Amino acid sequence: MLGTWRGTPLNTGHSAPRRLRDMRRYGKRFNSPDDVEPLICRDQQGRLYPNTEASPGGGRLRMLPFRNDVTTALLYHGRPVIDYFKAADPATLMGIMTGGGEPSDHGRAFYFILRRS
Repeated sequence: MLGTWRGTPLNTGHSAPRRLRDMRRYGKRFNSPDDVEPLICRDQQGRLYPNTEASPGGGRLRMLPFRNDVTTALLYHGRPVIDYFKAADPATLMGIMTGGGEPSDHGRAFYFILRRS
């Protein structure tokens, strides 16, 4: 999973895609299991940068159960959010973001795809 991944939201009616588009979200960067940049965005010149204002503290990867299966999970340090990942193929991950506050969209999870860039 190490490296930079481009994110694409799945159209489920969740409010997150609008907010992420406004931030010019690109995806996520996994530097190591204990060093994850959960929100990579593009600046005005198109350069990638970690948006630490919207996602403070980064995150870390752990193996956690989700719906009766053990998955790779991203635990955010600065927010009560967990992303769960399942590999579709070596270059594609299916992601589900859960947690309190905005990401949950009143209890609804946010579904997305990550593709290795």
